[in-house]
Amino acid sequence: MKTTQQTRRMMMTLGVLATTQTTWAAGPIPGMAVVPVVVGAQARRVQEARPLQLPAPSEPRSTPSVASPAASSVASAQSRYKVRAGDSLEIKVMGRPELTQAVTVAPDGTIIYPYVGEVAIAGDSLVQIIAKLKGGLKRQLENPQILVSVVKRQMGEVAVLGPVKEAGKKELGDDWRVLNLIAAAGGLTVERPEFVTMRLVRKGGQTTLNVDPIQLYASGDPKLNFMLEDGDLLVIQERDKSETMVTVVGEVGKPGQVICPRDGSPLAALVAAGGATGKASLSKATLRRGSGGTPIPVDLSNPDKLPLSLQVGPGDTLTIPASVSQVFIAGAGVLKPGAVEIPDKTALTIYWAIQQAGGVQQDADLKHASITRIAPNGAPIAEEIDLEKIFKNRNSQGKGAEEAAALNSKLKPGDILEIPTKGAKRRGFNLGLNEAMMGLSTYLMVRQIR
Repeated sequence: MKTTQQTRRMMMTLGVLATTQTTWAAGPIPGMAVVPVVVGAQARRVQEARPLQLPAPSEPRSTPSVASPAASSVASAQSRYKVRAGDSLEIKVMGRPELTQAVTVAPDGTIIYPYVGEVAIAGDSLVQIIAKLKGGLKRQLENPQILVSVVKRQMGEVAVLGPVKEAGKKELGDDWRVLNLIAAAGGLTVERPEFVTMRLVRKGGQTTLNVDPIQLYASGDPKLNFMLEDGDLLVIQERDKSETMVTVVGEVGKPGQVICPRDGSPLAALVAAGGATGKASLSKATLRRGSGGTPIPVDLSNPDKLPLSLQVGPGDTLTIPASVSQVFIAGAGVLKPGAVEIPDKTALTIYWAIQQAGGVQQDADLKHASITRIAPNGAPIAEEIDLEKIFKNRNSQGKGAEEAAALNSKLKPGDILEIPTKGAKRRGFNLGLNEAMMGLSTYLMVRQIR
C-alpha cells in the first residue's frame, strides 16, 4: 500500500507516463525501479523514485541542433517545419543520454516525455517544441540543452482547383507557399495572372485568404505568397471575358475577341485580330468603351501620331470600317475592267488605278481615254484625256513632266476611267461603261448613307 502511494506521488511530481510508443534509449535512470501501472486499459511503465539525486549534468557537446546557431541547412529547414499528428521525432538532452526518446505524435497532437508529461505539439515548429520541453525539464535540470529532430514525417496534403495544367491534391513540400503549389500543378493555363482571382481556403473553410495574383507574380512578396498548411485549398477562377478581352470587328483578318494588350495599344489589338484587310479605312476607326459607350474616332493610319493616352481596355470594342472610296475602270482597253477599292491614305492617280485593273491591252487607245464624273445635279460629265502624255512623260523632267503629273492626278474617288481600244468607235456607253455607271450609283448611295 505504501509503495503504491509513493508511486502515485512520483507520477504526480514528475508526470512520467511512458506510452507503448515511447522507449528508453539507455535503460532506466540509475537508482529507480520500473513499476508497471495500468492506466485505462493499457499498461504503462513508470519509474518509482528512490532517495537518490540525479547525477550532475556534464558539459554540453557542440553537436549541431535547431537550438544552436551552427545548425546545418537541413536542421534549419526542420526548424521551420510544423509538426503534425503521426510524425516521429527524436528528442535528446545533451549530456543526458538516458533522456533520449523516440516519440510519435498521437492523433490528438500530443506526446509524453519524462519529467514533462503530456505536451501538445501539433502545429508547433521544432523551436517551439524545444521551448515547451525546456520549460518542463528546468525543474529537474539547470539550463537543459535539447535537440529535437524529425525522424519520419506524416506528409500533409494541399490542393488546387481552377485553370492550372494539373489540378488536384498535391503532397505538401517543405516551406511550400502559394507559388510552389501553382508550379507543382504545372502553372496557370491563362495568358496572364491578372486574368484570374485567387483565394486560399484554410481549415475546412473556416478561414479564407484573398491572394492578389498580379502582385504575387510581380513581386513574390512573402506577405502575399502565403505559407501553406496541411489541408489548404487554393481556388483559382478565371475572370469574365468582359474583364480580359477586347472585341475587334470590321475589316480585320480575324474579327472577334482578343486578349487585351498589356500596354493598351489599339494597334496591338488590331495586330492580334489578324491586322487590317486591304479594304480597311484605318483613319476612320472607332473605339467604344464598354457596351454602351459613344464611339471615339481613332486614326490608326499614322501610328506615330496616336496619343499615348488613347488605350483600349477590357470590354472595349475597336471597329475598323471598310473604305467606300472607289474608282471604276471601264473599256476594252484594260485587262480587268471593274471597280477598284482605294485603300486608306492612298495617293490616287490614273497610273495607279490602271495598275490595279491589271494594266492596258496592247491595242489600248490611250490618246482617247476619258474620265466621267457625276455632277451635283446627277448628270454625268465626260472629259477626254490623253493618257499617252502620262505614260511617256511620267518619269521625265521639265514641262512635260509637270503636265503629266497634272493629268495623272485628275482622277477622283467615284470617277469612271474609260480606256477604249484603237479603231473602236466610241458611243458614249460602250462595253464596260454601263456596269461602271451602275457601280457608281451604288457607291454614291452607300456614301450618302454613311
